[in-house]
Amino acid sequence: MKYYTIEEIAESLGVNVTSVQRWADSGKLSYASIDDGVQKFCSENLAEFASKYNISMRFLTEPIQRKRIEIA
Repeated sequence: MKYYTIEEIAESLGVNVTSVQRWADSGKLSYASIDDGVQKFCSENLAEFASKYNISMRFLTEPIQRKRIEIA
């Protein structure tokens, strides 16, 4: 099972980390506490969240696309 960090979810959805944290704290988005209490979100819980709140979670099936910056 694939796990995501709160930062990965926020970046992929284009929201602040605090938004994802608020969803987790309110029980809207389930997570597992692993590695000394670090919150990790599994793909199954993310898919459930996306379905319930009609949110596109394309990053579950597609890699995160980052812009490549060239410095001259």
